Amino acid sequence: MKKVSFWRWRYPDPATGRWRRTLLPMTAQEALRYPGAEPIEGTLIELEIEEHEFADTSPSVRTPPKR
Repeated sequence: MKKVSFWRWRYPDPATGRWRRTLLPMTAQEALRYPGAEPIEGTLIELEIEEHEFADTSPSVRTPPKR
């Protein structure tokens, strides 16, 4: 079993300087697209998954190969 941690994140909006929050929980790796993102305390969700039961469904999987 593999544990995966999901958080809601807060991050500074570069245009306004105000702090925004993500609508959905995401992993730390997914939150890297928001510079300066910080996990919001109390929003942690930990899931245990069996790696062989789940196929990779990241966006790159659905992207057709470049020709």
